[in-house]
Amino acid sequence: MNHPQFCYVDTSFGDFSHRNNVIDVRDVNKSVPDDRKNCACTYHRFPKLYAEHREKTGSTKGYKGASYTDFIPFDFDSDDLALSLERVRDFLKVLEVSYEVEGLQGVRVWFSGKKGFHVGLSSILFGGWDPAPDLAVKLKVLAKIVGQGLEIDPAIYDQNRLLRLQNTLHGGSGLWKIPLLPMEVLTEPIETIQAWASAARRVEWSSWENTTPRPPMVQVWESVKKGQQ
Repeated sequence: MNHPQFCYVDTSFGDFSHRNNVIDVRDVNKSVPDDRKNCACTYHRFPKLYAEHREKTGSTKGYKGASYTDFIPFDFDSDDLALSLERVRDFLKVLEVSYEVEGLQGVRVWFSGKKGFHVGLSSILFGGWDPAPDLAVKLKVLAKIVGQGLEIDPAIYDQNRLLRLQNTLHGGSGLWKIPLLPMEVLTEPIETIQAWASAARRVEWSSWENTTPRPPMVQVWESVKKGQQ
């Protein structure tokens, strides 16, 4: 795990409003309740100062310190699932062609269990980044550039944002958030993906670190860091 001192996350089990449960990220999976319904976790990781802030104030709100994430997420949502699938396919093709991500290594995809898809891009594709108080702000700028013209959801780039956990149940739809191989997303119809989401699903991912930087992505991240975007 990169930056292991950044090991604290906020979690919510059973209802997304039931948050402010700060635990070690390595304890998240064993903390998920048996019904696995409506479970979420921050995708940013935090140092001990975050847990201390929660203990002092009763909430993670108002934390102003550094955070880190292994990946940058993209959220493609629509009431029309076929449209969501079309958008995420377009995004994967942009990654392959414009950003030279061969074989979509370092890319993970999930069906959200209701209206769309989540895509995660490893930080290593961009050359990596370090923990910082303003990392979430910079990643929001980065997402706007990489997802330009593709109608991504900009609401997920808050430092303290929760994301639904993989292989947990969406309480409204009755479907699961499941992992998908990028090639499955590019080739399978939405009906098949929805059918898979009737149960938990296993996909063997390489670690976030097991990829190589892609020069066009490194260039974009460098320009964001320098404030040129």
